[in-house]
Amino acid sequence: MQTAGSVGRRGTGGSWLWAVMGTLAVLGMTAGAPAFAEEGEEQPPITRVEEDWVLDIGAPDPNTDSPQIINVISYCGCITGAHAVFELNHRTLPTYNAGGMQLQTWISEYLYDSRVYPRYEKLDTADEEIRYTLSMALPYSDWLRFEVKNGTSNTWGAFGGQGYLRSTMWAPYAHLEHYDPALSAKNSRIAFAAHRVKKFALKEVRYYAADGSLIKTDQTERVVHAHEAQAAE
Repeated sequence: MQTAGSVGRRGTGGSWLWAVMGTLAVLGMTAGAPAFAEEGEEQPPITRVEEDWVLDIGAPDPNTDSPQIINVISYCGCITGAHAVFELNHRTLPTYNAGGMQLQTWISEYLYDSRVYPRYEKLDTADEEIRYTLSMALPYSDWLRFEVKNGTSNTWGAFGGQGYLRSTMWAPYAHLEHYDPALSAKNSRIAFAAHRVKKFALKEVRYYAADGSLIKTDQTERVVHAHEAQAAE
């Protein structure tokens, strides 16, 4: 069952790589100075960001492949540059498949890579809580890595961190200072059957320097979706 939540963007033609490289080069040149620190403060550049997500399932329905969940995380406060899409309980590339999960990396409208976790079960457990971390990092010069880590669930067990849901792309970025958690919250969503999800929220964001030291923790809860069952009359 394919739904409106499927990602339909696709780079085509032999010139897609040159378009991608041009887009990245322009974004790298226009990134500007770090904007994260307050005036007068000094801090090391941010080179890794981690988002902790919590998904509280209500009553899933495997017969309709529902619910279906999508996360989006971007290097900047836009999706015209490098960004990742994480799909739960469905996979849309290269064609739609129910169940499981998939990490896709994009540069504007051009698909760069897609990775699938090798468990394909559908959500089928009422009141299941799923937790996971979306990580974006500059592991070394001119490379940007997206990864799903620390996943816990009843349906798929522990997931992430093994390399299945990891994608690294060339990107001329020196820092991640223009990352914006508001973009993640705005573009992440329940793509199908939202009434089957009790809550979907970004619980915490952590910012790290190149040496692994923690720069800042943002514990603002950003609720993407909340559903309350109708009281019986």
